[in-house]
Amino acid sequence: MKRSLVCIAAIAVMAAPSSAAELPDPSEFEAYLDGLMAGHQDAYPYAGAVVSVVADGKVYFQKGYGFADMATREPVDPERTLFRIGSVSKLFTWTAIMQLLEEGKLDLDADVNTYLADLNVPETFDDPVTLRHLMNHSAGFEDRFIGLFAREGDQASIAEQLGEYLPARVRPPGLVTSYSNHGSALAALALSEAAGESWEDFVATHILSPMGMRNTATRQPPHPRDGIIMSKGYTNRNGVFREQPFEFVPLAPAGGISATADDMARFMIAHLQLGTLDGESLFAADTARRMQTGSFQNAPGVNGMAHGFMEMDRNGHRVIGHGGDTFWFHTLLALLPDHGVGIYASYNTDSGAEARNKLFDSFMDRYFAAEDPESMPRIDIDKATKLEPFEGIYRSNRMAYTTSEKLGAAMNFVSVRIDDDGALLMSGAKTIRTGEVEPLVFQEIGGHIRVHFLAADNGIITGFVRNDIPIFAFDRVPPSEDPRLHGVLLLVGIPVLLSGAIVWPLAAFRRRNDEPVFSQAHLPGAAKWTAWMASVSLLVFTIGFALAMSNPTDLVYGLPASIPALLCLPLIGAALTYVGVLFALLFCVRRIASLSARIHYIAVVTACAVLVWQLHTWNLLGFQY
Repeated sequence: MKRSLVCIAAIAVMAAPSSAAELPDPSEFEAYLDGLMAGHQDAYPYAGAVVSVVADGKVYFQKGYGFADMATREPVDPERTLFRIGSVSKLFTWTAIMQLLEEGKLDLDADVNTYLADLNVPETFDDPVTLRHLMNHSAGFEDRFIGLFAREGDQASIAEQLGEYLPARVRPPGLVTSYSNHGSALAALALSEAAGESWEDFVATHILSPMGMRNTATRQPPHPRDGIIMSKGYTNRNGVFREQPFEFVPLAPAGGISATADDMARFMIAHLQLGTLDGESLFAADTARRMQTGSFQNAPGVNGMAHGFMEMDRNGHRVIGHGGDTFWFHTLLALLPDHGVGIYASYNTDSGAEARNKLFDSFMDRYFAAEDPESMPRIDIDKATKLEPFEGIYRSNRMAYTTSEKLGAAMNFVSVRIDDDGALLMSGAKTIRTGEVEPLVFQEIGGHIRVHFLAADNGIITGFVRNDIPIFAFDRVPPSEDPRLHGVLLLVGIPVLLSGAIVWPLAAFRRRNDEPVFSQAHLPGAAKWTAWMASVSLLVFTIGFALAMSNPTDLVYGLPASIPALLCLPLIGAALTYVGVLFALLFCVRRIASLSARIHYIAVVTACAVLVWQLHTWNLLGFQY
């Protein structure tokens, strides 16, 4: 009943007219936000959340919702409760980079190897990787997720971790964005080398202390302090919340900070005031302006990257910020520099990712709506006959290309097709309907998302980028890696392999009892046992790998111990398959055994060969990790 009354009050507030550039009285805003958060509790149940809004150099509003610790019923307090901020931590790294840039200790366009003592980025392409590339995520690294999290502290140094897990360079730098945690950590390593102190110490001394951010921690977990608590993280399963252990982020500069909303408000105010707060400065105003200025975009007309900030422009208003995600915490920081307004929100539950996005959408549409709705582009969906070139399967370029982690790309793809109404339907994690607004450019019908397709010189569509995702692009999937094709091949091939694994041993057992075996009696034993061992090796690997990967998110903590041993099996299966193919060719030429026996044998060997090809496609043929 109480929640219903809050929702009714919020609806009344939301119905009132509002200025596109001014926030209402804080009490009015509180009624709106209380209703919104109550709705989120129903739609995306969360244990606790916190919101902070700043305007005109002051904290305009901040409030905690729910609990930081459900067992003790400790409420979320914006001044006392620390939340994990995930990749919003990168903004501290980029702020520190700009400080050293101002001091002349770093050059954004110098080869990053200039600043690295114990690590060397390979010279894979003609152009070197620079700090500018790292800041705007266009360095050209593949993505790696093994080892991004740890179950306990005291991890290896950043240099040691990057030495072991540095992703391969898979495209020239400056070509397109592809978000990289390792790239951000590499920049922090360069910062540390140039400054002569650790990233943790530099951030504490040059950012946290002068900005009065006393309740922000770079150490994991934060050191206990009187009156300050670290929020627990939770999973939500059908409204049942389960407490989870502290999440250690070995690459701390990429996502290891914990902070209170009050401290994050100070951080927002400092950037909105061009680096100054309470008489202290992060850097000169010109440096602050430069940090907020765009440095790269994937295509004209879409949001890009500033110097570490993501461009998040909405409704004709300039917005810069960053999102942050761990497994349990989901955070957003967004600044509107032209209005002197910033908003920070964080949820301590795995279901909070969508809630965070919806909060930002609602905030912008409510208080910073389009100043001239008539200027919005006209969406034309009466061009179905011209849209066929855009149809196909696409995937994020934020993926592994050279390691077995590439398999993750088979599970995340976007299908683009024309729907019955002539709109271009893009189905992935979220399905959106789009219409063409200009050549190669499509706008979400009834939404904010703009899609810009990329084409080769011959006009063939090669991918697309979206204005709401400036940190990576989507590539067209090669036919050989179409996940639908591989799904069908597995669906057909596994039963065929099972038939070989079962029929031939059964046939041998029946012969042992002097029972006739239809169609199998005259196949040479060496051929049968070769194909049988190949099929069993591949089947055991497939089943074992599926079991080892039953919870693929565990990979972020490291490679399961069983994987190296399992990866021996495909190599054995591939070698035996090769011999089996030679036998199959011999059977076809010399017509050994009955026709049905030959067909069955060839089917099993073919299924083995196809599966070996699939494993090779996804870097599972060998020890590529």
